[in-house]
Amino acid sequence: AYEKCFQNLHYVERYEDHTIPHAIQTNYKKTK
Repeated sequence: AYEKCFQNLHYVERYEDHTIPHAIQTNYKKTK
């Protein structure tokens, strides 16, 4: 159970790393 929770945490971190810059890019394109 602990390993799965740790994997989920790692997955969420990677997911946020990918989506946050993407969201910034879309907002940047909208304002430009």
